[in-house]
Amino acid sequence: MNRHGALHRNDSHWSLEEQLAGRQEPTQVGLALQALGIESIAALSPQAKGRIERLFGTLQDRLIAELGLQGVQSLEAANRFLKLFIPRFNRRFAIPPENLKKPGVRCLQRSIWIDSLASATARS
Repeated sequence: MNRHGALHRNDSHWSLEEQLAGRQEPTQVGLALQALGIESIAALSPQAKGRIERLFGTLQDRLIAELGLQGVQSLEAANRFLKLFIPRFNRRFAIPPENLKKPGVRCLQRSIWIDSLASATARS
């Protein structure tokens, strides 16, 4: 049973098609990642989970404080501030990737329509 329910279903109900195929269909998020050709890498170690939790904590706490210190009062001002904050934050905390051969960012193929990936699809 897979513990990562956002990408893979972990329920015990299998349709006849799934039983014949020997695997369950992914969730909507899993389907979107497949359509985009994105391989999910789960943070299975406590160190990896701690790293992302620290990032979220930093962004929730420190970013809000920085916005207040800079007197940011509007969405436009916040976007201007982020253009300065993000590079400074990344210089301080970024860790180089283990595998430089797999790009972290790539352009989408023209045949992929983001709107259709973000909409619900009916399952038979």
